[in-house]
Amino acid sequence: MTLFQSNKPLLPFLYNDLHLLLRSLLDRFLRSEVMQGIKDVSSLMAVDFADKQKQKTLHNIDVSLAA
Repeated sequence: MTLFQSNKPLLPFLYNDLHLLLRSLLDRFLRSEVMQGIKDVSSLMAVDFADKQKQKTLHNIDVSLAA
């Protein structure tokens, strides 16, 4: 949260950090085969998140301690 609170131009770094954040969140809910196919944001946006075959089962979802 404090990383981007600066008077310096930090917008070029926002793309990479948001991409990593989305990957880490989706890694908890999508199967590993699907996540391996995601290399950039355009392939991330092409994933059909409603497809049950791409989602992890309820027992395999790891919300972790951060939740």
